[in-house]
Amino acid sequence: MSAARPVTVVVVVAALVAWATAATAAVAGDEARVPHWYAPSAPSSSSSSSSAPTAPAPAPTRIVSLAPVVTETLFAVGAGARVVGVTRFCDVPTAATTLPKVGGYTDASLEAILALRPDLVVAMPSFAQRALLDRLRDRGVPVFVVFADRPDETRALLVALGDVVGAPAAGRRLAARQDEALSALAARHAARPQGHPGRTVAVVVGTDPVVVAGPGTFADVAVRATGATSAVHDGDPPWPQWSLESLLARHVDVVVAAEGPPSARRLRELLRPLGARAPVVLAADRAILMRPGPSFVDDALTLEALLAAGAPAP
Repeated sequence: MSAARPVTVVVVVAALVAWATAATAAVAGDEARVPHWYAPSAPSSSSSSSSAPTAPAPAPTRIVSLAPVVTETLFAVGAGARVVGVTRFCDVPTAATTLPKVGGYTDASLEAILALRPDLVVAMPSFAQRALLDRLRDRGVPVFVVFADRPDETRALLVALGDVVGAPAAGRRLAARQDEALSALAARHAARPQGHPGRTVAVVVGTDPVVVAGPGTFADVAVRATGATSAVHDGDPPWPQWSLESLLARHVDVVVAAEGPPSARRLRELLRPLGARAPVVLAADRAILMRPGPSFVDDALTLEALLAAGAPAP
């Protein structure tokens, strides 16, 4: 993992939350949150999208990624050498940090993208990106859209990107690894009653404000797979903002600081007024559960070890 990643995570968390909120709203009316081509032949006034086809022939050779999970996945399926542009937040693997930057989650530059002469742009939709995707489509640039809020969406992303770049076996291997790891994780804890005594867990992905991974997200699924009780409920939004009172009302015993030790220290400061009622704050030595994709399996296993140890982060 890149040494720059912890710093980058702190910088981008607000953008991540804003993007996730916008993306959820932007696709609320979509027929299905499945990978698809972004209306490659539709006029700019249309918001429709086509069903997901197989990879174009020949496979794309100049790919621009508009999301970190996309970049990480493209490298993981063996297409890293064909990636010619990324966002400024794409820091995994390290090789991605040396590629030309086209902007961020919501401010990617059309001119910067077109200057790279892409034959494929891969994006995760949000309100801010929708106009950009329309303009790319109108200029004849193939745009492929993926989703990754939930493990099933992440699995579909892994398979679809493998197909699109002409590496179907690699995409399916990554998807199978996720399936097997989550199944094994759940099996290890299946004999235990749901919710260890005193182990109601909230995964905090941002501290200003406090933002929690909501129901069905990859972080929430990881918590439940460990046998712990998730603090979020089915009716909660995907990325709710919580007050200290919310933590108390949900009887949260453990807060996992997904951003790592700096976030853990900030959370302890915020929770200090609660005194003995404050939940235990745990963190790994790196950011976890902040990003879906190939790293999700390792993050879920790290969470399992973290909850088993139960020791506060530094």
